Formats: sequence, structure tokens, C-alpha cells
Amino acid sequence: MAGDDDILLDQLVPELASDPAYATGERRFGRWVSLDDAARIAGRLQDEVDRGVDARAEMIAARGWQVACKHGCNSCCEELIMIFRPEAAREART
Repeated sequence: MAGDDDILLDQLVPELASDPAYATGERRFGRWVSLDDAARIAGRLQDEVDRGVDARAEMIAARGWQVACKHGCNSCCEELIMIFRPEAAREART
């Protein structure tokens, strides 16, 4: 990702995160965001979630605890989930 894209994302992500109504569609975001930018934003947010999951796994292991499910167990994967268009765009590109 180019430096200009990083600057754009550094500005857009906090703005979008400032009000949950932007994600639900209850409030319209005041700036136009292209689908490519939206996919990059979704990617950055997913990367942050992944870092949080990794940190949780490290903390659990350090305490000697164990999570009931294992990688690939499919219990949570069987739940229907909703994704937003930017997330779908990012997944389609990977």
C-alpha cells in the first residue's frame, strides 16, 4: 500500500469508528469512500481484530488456560453472519 493510502486510512478509520451509526447505516458518513478504500479499511480493521485474537491466545497460553474449541472445529462457523460490502470486497480480492 502506498504512503498516500496509509495517510488516507489513518484519517478515515478514526472518523468511521467515531460513530457506530456509520456501520449500521443509521447515519450517513460525510465523505465519499471508494469501494477500494472501503476494502482497505475493512482489511485494516480485520488485521486489528487478528492482532487482538493473537494477543488473547498468548494471554490464555501464558496463564495455562485452554479454549474449549480448537482451530477448525466449525462450531462458530456454522452461525450465519452478516458482512458489509467493504468486507466482501476485501475477501473477493484475496
